[in-house]
Amino acid sequence: MVPFISQMNPNASTIAAAAPIEVDLAPIAEGQVIKVFWRSKPIFISHRTKKEIGDARSIDWRNLIDP
Repeated sequence: MVPFISQMNPNASTIAAAAPIEVDLAPIAEGQVIKVFWRSKPIFISHRTKKEIGDARSIDWRNLIDP
């Protein structure tokens, strides 16, 4: 039974296609946004300022369209 179930697992090339990426966050300045690509799709990483974080925390989430 084990060989039969094992053959249903994805092969190495499929696993490699979804491999995680590593991004060094240290050089990103406060307020800066960078774009990296993962699986041919853009991923945006932003280093928010203290004001942006405070603004986000001060919003009452119950008043949002989709809380």
